[in-house]
Amino acid sequence: MVQTFWDHLILCCKTEVIKNDLSPQWKPVFLNIQQVGGKYVELRDLDTVEALSFFRFYYIRDNPLILECYNFNTNGKHDLIGKVQKSLAELVKLHASGQGGTLFLPTGGGRNSHNKVLKSRVYLDKFSESVQYSFLDYLSAGFELNFMVAIDFTASNGNPRLPDSLHYIDPSGRPNTYQKVEGIQGIMMAYTSALLNVSLAGPTLFGPVISNAALIASQSVATGARKYFVLLISQMEW
Repeated sequence: MVQTFWDHLILCCKTEVIKNDLSPQWKPVFLNIQQVGGKYVELRDLDTVEALSFFRFYYIRDNPLILECYNFNTNGKHDLIGKVQKSLAELVKLHASGQGGTLFLPTGGGRNSHNKVLKSRVYLDKFSESVQYSFLDYLSAGFELNFMVAIDFTASNGNPRLPDSLHYIDPSGRPNTYQKVEGIQGIMMAYTSALLNVSLAGPTLFGPVISNAALIASQSVATGARKYFVLLISQMEW
């Protein structure tokens, strides 16, 4: 969990429960940069004292992580087996050295509280960092923007020859529901042409449209083209 200004911890993530295993190995955990700097870690705990356990992850200021290992109980009252607090840099060093972080168990309370060091250790099997690029990152890197538009031509939109239809072409030039986006003249012309030559039908099928758009994008990737694809589906309001 994240520590707020009020010193509350906000849970970052939690692993799955592993049953009947004294040396559990949890599935990879993915955290974004807002949580712990965009790191990916995979944990395994050796020499644990319980056979039914899971991990909770917390982080506080300056990116230290609090890893807590619990014995799982079906009534929801889980028993804390031990915890370890390490900064992100310390976790990287542990992974590089192959050493584990020693779990401890807080005991007592108030001024008499202290940490009981345990024999159990938690190890980082895998560690990697990746950057998730934004839409603007792609454009600034020189990617070409390809914009695909799919328009709902199902019969439920109404007869385009009648004024109450969402596809009605008003002789006065007033745009209908689907024409209210201005500045994309090519799409507007293609839409008007298709409307005059295609009969509305049903049902609404998104699958073929999405599959075709994905095929176009995958072909671009295969040729190494630097293109960013966007699919817009315009349909009637339900």
